[in-house]
Amino acid sequence: MVYPRRTRQLSTLLAVVLAVCAFVARPVRAEDENPTPLGPTPAADLPLAEQFVSPVGDPSDFALPAPGEDRGYIITRGIQRKHDRHLGLDLSNREKGGEVRAPADGVVIESKRYAGWGQLVVIAHRLATGDCVMSLLAHLQPGSVSVQPGDRVVAGQPLALVGQSGHATGPHLHFEMRDLGHADPWRTLWEKAPVLDPLRVLGSHLEDVLFGLSGHHAPNAMASAEFLRVLGDASVTGGSKIGDPGAPLTRLEFYRWLDAASQTRVTTAAPTWKRLRQRMARQGVSLPAGRTADSSPVSVEEAQDALSRLLAADRLPRVAESSRVAPGELRQRSLPVPAPSLSGTTQWTLGPTPALTRGDGALLVLAARSWPFAAGAAH
Repeated sequence: MVYPRRTRQLSTLLAVVLAVCAFVARPVRAEDENPTPLGPTPAADLPLAEQFVSPVGDPSDFALPAPGEDRGYIITRGIQRKHDRHLGLDLSNREKGGEVRAPADGVVIESKRYAGWGQLVVIAHRLATGDCVMSLLAHLQPGSVSVQPGDRVVAGQPLALVGQSGHATGPHLHFEMRDLGHADPWRTLWEKAPVLDPLRVLGSHLEDVLFGLSGHHAPNAMASAEFLRVLGDASVTGGSKIGDPGAPLTRLEFYRWLDAASQTRVTTAAPTWKRLRQRMARQGVSLPAGRTADSSPVSVEEAQDALSRLLAADRLPRVAESSRVAPGELRQRSLPVPAPSLSGTTQWTLGPTPALTRGDGALLVLAARSWPFAAGAAH
């Protein structure tokens, strides 16, 4: 005899089993293979990132304070992939509350508290190539974030304040950049994307601005990152200065570039003018004395003479072939082509020769480190 209660239980169980079987056996639909995007905007609709700026400090140089702030920022920790897997830059001026801004036009992908990053904002940017890169701004001050996923932002737009949330031993901004290629940022785990060097990204996308100032042809794209490294080497200048390529190049900055390039060991302290004169003298390059000698502009002739002497003494390490500058690129900018030489005397006075700009001086240094030039590179 089957009781009514038991009959109802068996019927219910059978209905559940049949429903499960029907779900498993159902045909796969297109919408199942292509789930609904996580956000409202596909990658194709991302605004073009035409300009990149520093996310903290002065927009063109984080070593300088932003308007209304007292201190600039320094890099307290860089990218280290092997040991502690630090995949970005730590920028700090030892204070909380500094303004954090969008590094370029884009769309906010994440805005939340997330693991060791603490309070973070992730932005997707579309480059002129069509590729998508992501910027990550972490350890932000809780309650200060003013954007949400799906918000469009523009370069330099205030987003939040510097804080110490997450795994942070002191107040600072953790700044990462990642390469998504042509992937849709709403469907891709940006955490798994390859890491980019933020300074190289910022610098390489200022290339058109830098070389557009003088109206001449720019070095090849592969050389631009190395050019900007010379122009704004943080280990020499104490910052990340990548702006003002049209400003006069002072002797102090120029010879610090040469000193850094010719040293076999890496030094973080920028040498004084007295120390530079001693180091350069040991390498056959004499520098003028005097209280204002370091702050005066360096002439094209003086720079050419110093580079030629260092090349003759084999004191300038060569750059990778992909980063070399061809002589033709110098001639288009009316610059001499460096070659090894010990003849002549150092031209300390400017005379009729115009002073070098920072951009042309950095290009001249890169060209000297490109010697010997490959066959056919003269054009």
